[in-house]
Amino acid sequence: MAKKAMFFLVTLRDGHSQWERTVPAQSRDHAASLFQNEHVKAVKVDFLGWQPVETYPDPYEGVVFAASCNSQDMIIKQNDDGYSFLTTHFHRQYQKISCEIDE
Repeated sequence: MAKKAMFFLVTLRDGHSQWERTVPAQSRDHAASLFQNEHVKAVKVDFLGWQPVETYPDPYEGVVFAASCNSQDMIIKQNDDGYSFLTTHFHRQYQKISCEIDE
């Protein structure tokens, strides 16, 4: 059963500014693709390492993931970048909690 996931720091740029986002992803390319479009470009993607991830139920959000990465505590829920990847990577934990919520 998976206990850790890869996290990346993605530096993004549009025509007006530059900013960073921390995200769990399968690879550097996957992390960049979560944000890139015709207006936003990923200019740099740094690997932050394998980080422990906790999976737990939330009464309002369903299954959520918690991690601490790059001195930042993160709660990743549905519609957040990287959520879909985590549901696949932690599929056993996700399914178990989903079934518990449905009961």
